Amino acid sequence: MEHEFSIIIPAWNREKFISKCLDSALNQTFKGSYEIIVCLGLSQDNTEKIVNEYCQKYQNIYYFFYQLY
Repeated sequence: MEHEFSIIIPAWNREKFISKCLDSALNQTFKGSYEIIVCLGLSQDNTEKIVNEYCQKYQNIYYFFYQLY
């Protein structure tokens, strides 16, 4: 499915904030189609687990890993 826009969220060790961030992105008043892309670093906390739970629940959330070094 093609989306009208994307929200891109970089995240690294943000387990305390990522749920609030994703909830905010999901509560947009925009009525069209959009996707949320989370760019995960190699977090050492539960950020990946939380994002994965959101991906299981919502079809418009995706994530991938990146490594800066």
